[in-house]
Amino acid sequence: GAMIWSGWRDVRTRKKWDIFLCHHKGGGGALARYLKIMLCKNAQCDVFLDADSLQNLDALFETVRDQTQHFVILLTAQVLKRKWC
Repeated sequence: GAMIWSGWRDVRTRKKWDIFLCHHKGGGGALARYLKIMLCKNAQCDVFLDADSLQNLDALFETVRDQTQHFVILLTAQVLKRKWC
């Protein structure tokens, strides 16, 4: 099973991404893809999923810090083993 944790921030300006999904590819990749599809369809928001949107790994932290309104971690058993989380 997976648990979802979201860190909400006070944002005064429009960011490029409404939600950044942090996940472990092996343990939560399919769930992340499904969640993105459902959020985009039902909440009509822009979701950053690395498999679709990551163009520059060096800019990943800047994307999270400067261009993302909400940061969501899919807490699967493997996610905390990633060096990015």
